[in-house]
Amino acid sequence: MKKAPTPSNEAKRQAALDAYDIVDTLAEQEYDDLTMLASEICQTPIALVSLVDNDRQWFKSRVGLDAAETPRDISFCGHVVEAEEPLYVEDATSDERFADNPLVTGAPDIRFYAGTPLVTPTGFSLGTLCVIDREPRVLSETQKRQLSALSRQVVSLLELRRQKAEADRANHVKSLFLSRMSHELRTPLNAVIGFSNALQKNKSNGLNERDLKFASRIHSNGLHLLSLVNDILDLSKVEAGAEEFDLEDVLVSSVINEVIDAVPCLDDERGILLSRHIPAQLRNGTVRADRRRLLQILLNLTANAVKFGDGKPVEITLVDDGQGEIGRIEVRDHGPGIPADKLELVFDSFRQVDEDFSRRAEGTGLGLAISRALCRAMGWSLSVDSVVGEGATFVVHFRPPDAAVDTGAANTP
Repeated sequence: MKKAPTPSNEAKRQAALDAYDIVDTLAEQEYDDLTMLASEICQTPIALVSLVDNDRQWFKSRVGLDAAETPRDISFCGHVVEAEEPLYVEDATSDERFADNPLVTGAPDIRFYAGTPLVTPTGFSLGTLCVIDREPRVLSETQKRQLSALSRQVVSLLELRRQKAEADRANHVKSLFLSRMSHELRTPLNAVIGFSNALQKNKSNGLNERDLKFASRIHSNGLHLLSLVNDILDLSKVEAGAEEFDLEDVLVSSVINEVIDAVPCLDDERGILLSRHIPAQLRNGTVRADRRRLLQILLNLTANAVKFGDGKPVEITLVDDGQGEIGRIEVRDHGPGIPADKLELVFDSFRQVDEDFSRRAEGTGLGLAISRALCRAMGWSLSVDSVVGEGATFVVHFRPPDAAVDTGAANTP
């Protein structure tokens, strides 16, 4: 048996493999689909996505083989990694490199092997996409080309994984930074708001009407800026996992009543009818939640319904889960609705679906993003359903069904 030589760039190659953080991860359908196609195209019982680690070859995906890994020094794939080019072994028993290899003389009784290297954009060979048979065989040129094409798709999946991980890390760092900037940003803004308010109220300061008007503008713009900063920091803090929740059994009907009392103050001039529907059996129903955050979620959803509801009624409904417990809260408007292809876009940060209307409706576009992030953090989900011309319904699922549009792992016990 001839052991594959160690590549001259082994340290850098190993670092490149480690950077993908892929070894010892769970099976993924995308990789399994490619090994299945390789097996069917080459008509072999075994197909593998093999990644050559320090002292083993580990299989990210496998068809027709139970083993999850084998030693590197007896691997066929190690030869492909060293040569950085495809390897075709038509009959291993007559090949001096492999004739006495334990993988040939024993299980899985390799006779035929074909492997194409998984080469990264930076030129490192991480492993192979390979097919194996227990009988000698020959691949056609078409099969060889198709196997190589599939190996490039494996690399594309690895690249997508790396890029997503880098984006997630960058987003986490950004969110963590902003969450820690809370005090530094809010304190000076509160000072500006406080002093401008004092200037307006102190009639003995000798300010003329023009100066008082300027102080009023400073105060109102300071409040607006503080609201924007609060939204951004709230979202960043939740995304960074830095938000702490004070969990208790919350009487949901009382939170809804508080929303009803608060929201008309946001839009007195339009006189929108805001109603609640709480079934008798749910009036004393509770959910395990942070009361302040539940109130924030419902205020966001209701204020959003008032803002974009085209001046029509808004309804808040508490819904039974079918077992006499609270299942969800629905906030419904009767406005223009949201096109089906834009339903998920409304949860994107800084996004408002109706850009023309958003110019008339002030805000960051973060309300729904914050509400969804808070729901996820408390183990709930937030979804939306809409019919264009009839309105939209936002639903907080306290006990999300398996088919819920949005799911997220809870950060709470």
